[in-house]
Amino acid sequence: MIDNLLLLIPALPLLSALILLLLPLTKPLVTFLALTSTGLTAAAVLWIQLNTNTDFASMHFIYWQWLAVDSLQLNVAFTLDALSLMMISIISGVGWLIHLFSVSFMRDDIDYRRYFAYLNLFVAAMLILVLSDNLLLLYLGWEGVGLCSYLLIGFWHQDRGNNIAANKAFMMTRLGDTAMLIGLVLLFWQFGSLDIASINQQATSDAINNSSLINLTCLLLFVGAAGKSAQFPLHSWLPDAMAGPTPVSALIHAATMVTAGIYLIARMLPLFNNASDTLQLIAIVGTITLLLGATAAMVQTDLKKILAYSTISQLGYMFLALGVGATSAASFHLMTHAFFKALLFLSAGALIHCLDHQHNIFKMGGLMRKMPLVAGAFFVGCAALSSLPLLSGFFSKELILSQVIAQGHQWLWIGALFGAFCTAFYCARLVLVIFFGPLAQSPSKPLPLIMSIVLSCLILLSLFGGFMPSSIDLQFPAPPANLSALQHYLPIILPFVAFTAAFYCWKTGVFRKKLKSTLDRQAHKVLLSGWHIDLLYQTLFVQPFFTLTRWLKTDIVDQCYRAIERMMIALHSLASKTQNGSLRFYSASIIIFIICALAWLMLAGQSL
Repeated sequence: MIDNLLLLIPALPLLSALILLLLPLTKPLVTFLALTSTGLTAAAVLWIQLNTNTDFASMHFIYWQWLAVDSLQLNVAFTLDALSLMMISIISGVGWLIHLFSVSFMRDDIDYRRYFAYLNLFVAAMLILVLSDNLLLLYLGWEGVGLCSYLLIGFWHQDRGNNIAANKAFMMTRLGDTAMLIGLVLLFWQFGSLDIASINQQATSDAINNSSLINLTCLLLFVGAAGKSAQFPLHSWLPDAMAGPTPVSALIHAATMVTAGIYLIARMLPLFNNASDTLQLIAIVGTITLLLGATAAMVQTDLKKILAYSTISQLGYMFLALGVGATSAASFHLMTHAFFKALLFLSAGALIHCLDHQHNIFKMGGLMRKMPLVAGAFFVGCAALSSLPLLSGFFSKELILSQVIAQGHQWLWIGALFGAFCTAFYCARLVLVIFFGPLAQSPSKPLPLIMSIVLSCLILLSLFGGFMPSSIDLQFPAPPANLSALQHYLPIILPFVAFTAAFYCWKTGVFRKKLKSTLDRQAHKVLLSGWHIDLLYQTLFVQPFFTLTRWLKTDIVDQCYRAIERMMIALHSLASKTQNGSLRFYSASIIIFIICALAWLMLAGQSL
């Protein structure tokens, strides 16, 4: 029973996507098909959850043979264990809520059918990715989510800026994907298999312990994960990905694409345990990323960009946890983050929908009484993101911080702690500027009922998601007992300190004041641009590439081609002069040719 259900889980949204792409269905039929396929997928996952023991062993189901080339034997096969069950629960459950929200948000869009086709394809690709039992099938899903992100980020392709954002996301993630593909080749060369269970089993052998080749392979896999999960330096595509519809942003940031890198490393943990240098690099990169994202979010004015930089920062926490060996803590934070980040993005979508597509938070304000449900959703989402006690984000983020310091990574812990302060600060800034103070813009339409239902469901998940790990049996460890009082209580107190600082800045009008100092203006400009990462890319890579191409336009090879081109033009010009339209000229030419031909034949005959 479970094997058939597991096959249906990605098959239903995939079949729905193909039907929506190929058949010109009416809008009610599009809605029915899109919601039914993802709803049945979520129901199948729920059935598996309810009918599976919390201590069940990993299950493998082989459906048919895919490839058989010499020693490379690959099947279309799925693996069900605690990690994959958690992932499909998030993807199908949160994904269905985002689909439901999209029905209202995209109701008047002329490309309604195309939108849901891409959305269903996105969900199907991500489900294939997390269920695959071999790395090549996983890579198929990996590339599928990359394609769908490109299609959905550039969904409103009439705007050139959206196309540029989609191209940027596609190219930057392709850099990581190329590194990952090379890593898969190295894995097959070393282990003779791409089967995940086989590789992990062989990785426990002492013969390959901490070898240079294993470190290189894991490094290449990490580069692929960093590209997909927006880690420094391959992270700058994610803020620009806000060009797509807001529900798409929620799907990318909460339930699908950006979690793929976390999943890959968690799935291949036995392999990465043999690459201590790579794990240390993962922890350092995660810390840099969380600081970069959190500090950039503190000064943004675009609502969706604040949440985008927030996602980059929270993903950094997950990579930090993976790097110090706290894989369960990273998985736990992935789950809670899916709940409260989906809540925040869909709340932002509700605001944008009701405020005639306004994105600037400083053109909002005073919306507490006008939109109480959205305000409540923002309060809960920001509180969970800030890791206030007893909310979902508190349990997972505090577990990461405690595991980092317990492993002796003091400087990484300090960096993560400062990131937590920045997170609470920009969350408080977001809530105070949008929902308090004088009313800047009244909503032009009421909040649709469907949006209200979706937000209410996500509020409950964000409130109580921290109490769910026992139901998925990821064996989350308790916080270490050897922490000092300062190390234990400082992460709990810090969000309240940040809230107080943000309230003071808001009350005194600091957020809206123009900066007078040149140093302050420069610092603000750097943070607003995301630490000038794109400018760095332009300086180091793009402009030198353009300079090189301009220089190569005049190299010796091109000059030879140009000479051949000029010679052919000259020959054509000469030959065209024989086509003058004169019958006498044509007759004389024929006679001369015949005389020359006869003379040549006579001379040739004499020589013989």
